[in-house]
Parts: sequence; C-alpha cells; structure tokens
Amino acid sequence: MEQQHGWKAPTCDACGKKFSYPHQVLKHHKYYHMGEKNHTCEQCGQAFPDTKSLKQHMFKHSDVRDFRCQYCSKAFKTPKYLRLHVKIHLNDKRCVCPVCQEAFVQTASLKYHMSKRHPDYIR
Repeated sequence: MEQQHGWKAPTCDACGKKFSYPHQVLKHHKYYHMGEKNHTCEQCGQAFPDTKSLKQHMFKHSDVRDFRCQYCSKAFKTPKYLRLHVKIHLNDKRCVCPVCQEAFVQTASLKYHMSKRHPDYIR
C-alpha cells in the first residue's frame, strides 16, 4: 500500500498506520489519539467515536432475536451468535486444548477447561 498507484499512502504521524484515503487519517487521529467520542447511547450514556460503533452497541439493549435455531428454536440477536450456537448441535469441536488435545465446540469452553485443568499454561 506504500506506493499504490503511484502515490504514497496517507499515514498517521502518531502511530504510523497507513490508510487508503486522507480523510481516514483524520478520522483515525480524532478517535484513537484524541479520544473524541461524540455519539452517546441514550440508554446507558456510554460514548462512541462513530455511529457504526454506537449501532453495534445498541444490540446489548435490544430484546429482538430474529435469528432462530433450526434444531431447538432458541433465538439470537445476530447471525454470528446463531452460527456459534448451531456448532453445538453439529458437535463441531474445533477448539482443541494445546496441552491434552481435548476438543470443545466453543472457545469459552476451552478457556474454562484451561483455567480448571491447566492453570499453569494460561497466558
């Protein structure tokens, strides 16, 4: 990205991060280096740097669960949460303990296992 299409990529002077467009550098600097957060949640008062972050946060306050499991009818707020849940029904054990090779469906289960069975290996 340094010399993409014959021009030098816009770069943040503070941290060296590179961007595709100059306006992205300004936005990055305001949010990450100056801590500007002008978008506030009306329900809890937490502030965010942009509307996208605020919108993602609003899921926490929502009771809408439009994504329903085809196996047990449990409902979820996002497709991602549904996909993670369906792995339980499919017994998709991709999270493998690096110490004893026991496999788990969810990362949280592996973390719990590590804390109980192999506490010395936790970083």
